[in-house]
Amino acid sequence: MEDDCASSGYRDILKRNELIRKWQCPWGATVIDEVAPVFRHILEENHLSSSNLPLEDSKENRNAWWSRRKKLDCLLYEFLR
Repeated sequence: MEDDCASSGYRDILKRNELIRKWQCPWGATVIDEVAPVFRHILEENHLSSSNLPLEDSKENRNAWWSRRKKLDCLLYEFLR
């Protein structure tokens, strides 16, 4: 799992420059945002992946969704390590 996480890295998800739906952070701005902005970003991406399901249910769309979820899992794993 570490190799997958290292290869995907933070770059893949952090490069996204446009959010389809803005995540409403339940706590506003706090120390967490200063100390661990990656954690907040992981939460935002988690929200987006759950709220923006593909319109068409196809094998390709499901694979893309699972791939995105696995990258988030890797990011969280690396962050918590």
